[in-house]
Amino acid sequence: MVTRVLDTNIIVKWFLLEEDSQATEGFLEELVAGQALVLIPSSLFYEVANVLWVRRRNGLTESACLTIWQQLKRLPLTVIEWHELLPEALSLSYQHEIAVYDAVFVRLAQLYGCEFITADQKLLQKVAGTYEWIKGLEASGLRPPPPTSGGFADADDSGREIGAVNLERIMKWIGGSGRSAGPLLKTMLNFTS
Repeated sequence: MVTRVLDTNIIVKWFLLEEDSQATEGFLEELVAGQALVLIPSSLFYEVANVLWVRRRNGLTESACLTIWQQLKRLPLTVIEWHELLPEALSLSYQHEIAVYDAVFVRLAQLYGCEFITADQKLLQKVAGTYEWIKGLEASGLRPPPPTSGGFADADDSGREIGAVNLERIMKWIGGSGRSAGPLLKTMLNFTS
């Protein structure tokens, strides 16, 4: 079983349709199948909540936000308390000029001797050449082949608008749990319409 740390920007792509959302699906599939152990600092939950709150400007309803939150909590993520990663994360912040909330992810991967996957290009530039186990999404090895329709711009290859709730991803997750997807689909459609 592979162990890795996934950045907030990767996990958010499981729930909200963004550029490269499809490229993150392999991580979710491995996690749900029990083929990967995904470590996260507890601060990830604050970061995700903030992303969801900001998306209200794009029409994400409170109901949709709470539904996403419930699905996030159901994922079999291994949560490490962020305070266990300090003061080393604070030192990493100073050494690399990165935010502490990024440094806790770096420290977590460092502590457990595993790779850290992020879609944050600025973070990657700041630690480039320092830690070979910090990888961008494109270097993760799980990226699917690029879509033939030209890729992501304002829409994905199926025409869905970037920033919308990733309905298929959430429905696949719920579908595998044996729960009825009807109420969730109604909630998500209320957001996307």
